[in-house]
Amino acid sequence: MVSRNRKIATATIFGGIAFVATAFLPSPLSDLLIIIPSFFVALGFIVLGRGGGTYVALVDGLLTTPFKLSFAPFSLIFALILGFLVDAFATAFKARKNSEVRTGMLTLATTLSTAITGVAAYYITVKVTGILNTSFSIAATILVFGIISGAAAGFLASKIWNRNLRSTFESEIAAN
Repeated sequence: MVSRNRKIATATIFGGIAFVATAFLPSPLSDLLIIIPSFFVALGFIVLGRGGGTYVALVDGLLTTPFKLSFAPFSLIFALILGFLVDAFATAFKARKNSEVRTGMLTLATTLSTAITGVAAYYITVKVTGILNTSFSIAATILVFGIISGAAAGFLASKIWNRNLRSTFESEIAAN
């Protein structure tokens, strides 16, 4: 049971780091840095398996919401959507096989997840609710940068895991 607690503590730290990296920045600057939360959500999936990315996103969203009250509850909802989608796509694409992470599949999972989350966030906050008033060119830039950031996040998470972190967690992953 200690190993499970260690993994959950690690995922909580990942969510906290994602929060610190983006919560204090104004929108749309914080949206341009989606690579950081996406990276840690992907690592959460790798460390905890199914549900790990959602757990990291939940921690990030819960911490972020009080700091961005004008966007509440959207900060939490979109964080959870991102985490859920990373978990769902990474599981569907079999991005993790035992302790090995397939770089292409995790990259694809995070790319699709950030793209879908970005489109949903834009549509709801700009088109439906009007909370965020931004031009289409700014929104398109954020969306394109978000998709590229998602790809980079998945790629970096898999490379860092396979080269550096796997040996730390390998016995725990095999027990899962």
